Amino acid sequence: VALNFTKVRGLALRGLTVRDPESFFLRLGETRDFAVEDVTLEAPHARPNQDGVHLGGFCENGAIRRIRGVGALCPNDDMVALNADDGMDHVLCQGMVAGAIEDVTVEKIRAESAYTFVRLLCVKERIRNVVVSDVQGGCRTHAINLDRWRFSAGEVTGLIENVTLKDFRLTQVGADRILIPIQANVKNLRIENFQRADSETSTKTLVLDNGRADSLVICGLTDGQ
Repeated sequence: VALNFTKVRGLALRGLTVRDPESFFLRLGETRDFAVEDVTLEAPHARPNQDGVHLGGFCENGAIRRIRGVGALCPNDDMVALNADDGMDHVLCQGMVAGAIEDVTVEKIRAESAYTFVRLLCVKERIRNVVVSDVQGGCRTHAINLDRWRFSAGEVTGLIENVTLKDFRLTQVGADRILIPIQANVKNLRIENFQRADSETSTKTLVLDNGRADSLVICGLTDGQ
């Protein structure tokens, strides 16, 4: 991990260029009252699991703003990831602990060809009170990923609650994958003003498949839609 912080209060990272990590660019765990702003990500050597900004358990009351990925494969994983407790036994999660992630704002995210823009992961813990807005650029797989990582459908007990994802404008470049797969347990999840610039593709925009009795409301469609 290029820059790793745990058990910090009042962390501020501003005006950085982080270049060529072996895995994550920035990783925070058990950190509150934080700001990560005006950060440029560069990856001339693509590696697996190159998350841009990755939050682990017990991260709360933070802001992630104006993060930019530069280059065709940057970042080579999630641009911003919030992982409360999925796959905690995996080597990538060494140093992280399971815990809720709450009260986080993410805004003004840009990338030419991110692997995925935003990923939210939880199994037994919660992710709640999160707003992600103003996301633009190209993604190779997902725009917003709420799928399962290292657990099966029967293990889902976590909750993604009071989360708003708004003002996305993007193009899928590369893989023919669902742009918004939802396999997690969700409550009061809002997706607003999600625009695709690749309207000619047959790739599905959203698939809700979490094995739950969910209520889905779709608003603002034109007659043609």
